[in-house]
Amino acid sequence: MNDELVIQKKGSNLIYYCSYFQLIVCFFSLYYKIYNCSAITIITFYTSTNYWKNPIRKSNRRIIDILCVIFGIVYHGYIIKDYDFSKRYYKIISICSLLYPLGFLFNKQYIYIPAINHCILQLLADIIAINIYKRLYIEENKLE
Repeated sequence: MNDELVIQKKGSNLIYYCSYFQLIVCFFSLYYKIYNCSAITIITFYTSTNYWKNPIRKSNRRIIDILCVIFGIVYHGYIIKDYDFSKRYYKIISICSLLYPLGFLFNKQYIYIPAINHCILQLLADIIAINIYKRLYIEENKLE
């Protein structure tokens, strides 16, 4: 396999450290008793940190990380499908997903722009996940 990096090392370090915010998401999934999501979050945290410490473009670690992230997004979308708040989250997730291709526009010329773009997307996904857990908890316990 080729050892070409997806992004320069300074940028990948930023994404690597930003991945640790997924532990906060895991904490909230445990707090709100959404246990299957805590397992998915831990697995995604592991695959993300494992990949971004050395982000080789053509590697099995990259494929595994991407597949775990996609699975997590699809699963979160699935568990909220029967709730009124789901349409709002589908819109937000769709809009946030547009940030991903923007990173490709700046990838070769800049070090930090694609990394910051990726981190913003990751943090928005973390915030969305925490809000999903809170809303599910409220709906299941009828606290509203």
